[in-house]
Amino acid sequence: MDEAVELYERSAASGYTKALYAAAEYLAGEGRQAEAVEVFRRLAERGHGRARRRVDELLHDARDGSG
Repeated sequence: MDEAVELYERSAASGYTKALYAAAEYLAGEGRQAEAVEVFRRLAERGHGRARRRVDELLHDARDGSG
């Protein structure tokens, strides 16, 4: 992951889940879906409902070839 994502990761490690969600959205926007799914999954494991939906969306898009 690049430096921006590492900064988000550090913020998230301090309990700031919005930072980690933003990092995942950044990765998805850059076309780095596999990395984004990994980050969204970590959030989903913590009970983040929106992240869980994003995992589903990205995996659906990948299966359909639109992601």
